[in-house]
Amino acid sequence: MPTCRDRRRGRGRPCPHVPQPGRCGPHARRQRSRGAAAPPSPRRLHQASLPAGAGIGVPQPRPGQLRSGDIPDAVAYYGKALQLFESLGDSSNLVYVLCCLADAHARLGQHDASMDLLDRALPISEALGDLSGQAPCYETTAKSHQARGDHSAALAHWKQAAEIYRRTEWRMNSVECQLHLGDAALAMGDQAGARAAWEEALGLLRHLRLPQAAEIQGRLTRLEQAPASGARGGR
Repeated sequence: MPTCRDRRRGRGRPCPHVPQPGRCGPHARRQRSRGAAAPPSPRRLHQASLPAGAGIGVPQPRPGQLRSGDIPDAVAYYGKALQLFESLGDSSNLVYVLCCLADAHARLGQHDASMDLLDRALPISEALGDLSGQAPCYETTAKSHQARGDHSAALAHWKQAAEIYRRTEWRMNSVECQLHLGDAALAMGDQAGARAAWEEALGLLRHLRLPQAAEIQGRLTRLEQAPASGARGGR
């Protein structure tokens, strides 16, 4: 099976690129799809998945810790958790921890290390039929490509993540994915692609009756008013 590294080098099938580890919380639990379990939150990972007496020995990450920039402690925790789940042969939690570690490395700018971890996570989640493990692989890889300025590769990965979300009920995850997809399309000069992605996000937000719809409507309005080339309707 082609790895993420193979795909970004142009080998194998186009890189198809769940919910991102930072979103594995209440939203994900509320948006379970039929037949697909929502990804565990870091708190549930520690409380529900570890066998009695199996201490990791480092502090558990706080909710939002990766987003706040306090990353090294989270890396230490997930590194220990990775060793534990490898020893237990717990494939489902192993995928989750690999995705969390990959996300942390990507936030530190260590994109090669991040993709190496995703190379391990993706085939396991595919073998399990675990959509909640596949989408974060695609999303985190897309973010690494975007950070490097490779918007074409990022766009391909966002599209694959978007396809997963269309098959599930993880609507807020889908909204964020569509916003990133639109950003990548616009960075390539594809205003029509950006418009389609943001309109899909807008439709979901309106369906959920969330106030963020106004922000996306403003983004679309700016896109319509921008010149045909070199437009930027993003944030």
